Formats: sequence, structure tokens, C-alpha cells
Amino acid sequence: MKQRLIATVAISVLWIILDYLFHGVILAGAYTATSAIWRPMAEMKPLLMNATTVLTALVFVLTFCQMVPAKDRQKGIKIGLLVGLIVGIGNGLGSYCYLPITTQIASVWFIAAVVKFTVAGAAVGTIVTKNID
Repeated sequence: MKQRLIATVAISVLWIILDYLFHGVILAGAYTATSAIWRPMAEMKPLLMNATTVLTALVFVLTFCQMVPAKDRQKGIKIGLLVGLIVGIGNGLGSYCYLPITTQIASVWFIAAVVKFTVAGAAVGTIVTKNID
């Protein structure tokens, strides 16, 4: 249980840092240029965003624990990459189909998902080494 909690916290922190880099730095200009389609800053929900990050990290950790019998970093990276591709395709490329976002935003969302989940896989594969039923 302790390993799962540590992995969840570690992934959440890593994701918050990566989200800042992807969304706060790389895409800042693109978001400003498309500000008409986003909520105003005053209407953003930072607590809900952070709760979503932690909940997603927890589900990822629990999925790894349940689905990967022999745990190690390589298996974590593999599952992270696969989940990142799934999320990236739906989140980045899929959103481009129905939202008036630029190809830059869609592409960075795709790349961000792949990077974030691959990093999460490396983290969980390093931290969670025991099988707990």
C-alpha cells in the first residue's frame, strides 16, 4: 500500500510539473490566440484540475499493480507508453476533430499525453516492486 501511495504522489507531482511546461510554457501563446474557446481564468477550476490529476495517477498506479504481474521499470515504461498513446490519440487528435483548436495544440496534447504516461510508467515501475493482492 505504501508503494502505491508513494507512486501516486510522485506521478502527480511529475504531471503537475509537466503540465506547467506543456500548457503554461509551450502552449501559452496558442492558448492566448484561441482565448475565445476557453473558460476565462476566473472560471477555471484549479482544485478540480489537481484532483483529476491525482485521481488519474491513482487509477494508473492501480492498473499497473493489477495488470502487470512481474513489476519493473521496463514494464512500467511499456504500459505507460501504450496508455499515453491511447490518451494522446483521443485527447489530442480526437479533440481536433470537434474543437476549434490549432494543429499545434492538438499535436502538443498528443505528445504531452505520451510523455506524461511514459514518465508515469517509469516512475511506477521503479517504485512499485511488490505484488499485493
